[in-house]
Amino acid sequence: MMIVLELIPHGDMRQYLHTLQPQPGELVASTVPGLLLSFCRQIASGMEYLSKKGFVHRDLAARNILIADHEMCRIADFGMPRDLHDENYCVSNAKMIPVKWTAPEALNYRRYSSASDVWSY
Repeated sequence: MMIVLELIPHGDMRQYLHTLQPQPGELVASTVPGLLLSFCRQIASGMEYLSKKGFVHRDLAARNILIADHEMCRIADFGMPRDLHDENYCVSNAKMIPVKWTAPEALNYRRYSSASDVWSY
């Protein structure tokens, strides 16, 4: 499989949201709730597409969402995705996993599914 990505001038979502932060300590959500809702919809749509194609991302986090022109989200970092073996679960042999964003069943049993991507989302 080959994935070709466009040039992303705004970096990842984590960096982008920091640039929108009005002052240190203030929440971005209070200043741009419509933008955050748009991001949520775009990411959910992208993850639904991946799930329908039988893929589990396994590392969905703000650092792996890129912000393109016109504030369009792109899901990135496909270093850990897996095709679902039995359409339900994928057992991971990965040594390093993103603990803060990983579903409990993935941490405890190394079993990933579309549901574990929803947990990360």
